[in-house]
Amino acid sequence: TLDQTIIEAQKYGLRVLFNFNTGRLLTAEEGGDEEIRRRVRELVLNYDLDLEIGNEMDYKDGVFEFWKDQDLSTFAHFVKIVIDEARLHKPNQRIVLGALLELEKTQDLITNLKKEEVDLSNIEFALHTYGSVEDVRLRIKTFKDIVGRPPDTITELGIRGKDKSQLPAMIEEALKLGVREIFIHELSEIAGYGLLNTNGPTPGNYS
Repeated sequence: TLDQTIIEAQKYGLRVLFNFNTGRLLTAEEGGDEEIRRRVRELVLNYDLDLEIGNEMDYKDGVFEFWKDQDLSTFAHFVKIVIDEARLHKPNQRIVLGALLELEKTQDLITNLKKEEVDLSNIEFALHTYGSVEDVRLRIKTFKDIVGRPPDTITELGIRGKDKSQLPAMIEEALKLGVREIFIHELSEIAGYGLLNTNGPTPGNYS
């Protein structure tokens, strides 16, 4: 359970970064925006954790999608709801914005967030990078060119393949370029990393 996971993590001095993602805006029948607020309220009032909103919102492979239709305007509205509710109850709640797969869409995301009047100065940005030091360097540079600063955290850094020898150099390069926090992502390359029923709903339906 979530309780047990957080207790076990804290026992070892770990800080939990919880990914919150409904995969789409909820319908009126599902409770709409108020149901999202209720879930956020329950989360931040009951657990001491950091909150990441969304993950690869532009991802789709024909089977899974992490945000419905990869619509960044509805995602930005979701972000606004989550931040406002979380900070209403915990003004200092740490918020991390989930990483995009295609960094070229970052400006579109920022534009939509500004339309929703999201305070970009008071949230952190995540990035994903895989495979090589060059990928780390290129993706951080691309992000910084658009946003004006490096990403705050890399929530997925790894190498697909058996040779992991470049991992230390990738970590070192990311830190040198201004990233403050890194999560190593080296789970097995199977559908849903063994955590999903591929015959069931898409991951975006869970939060």
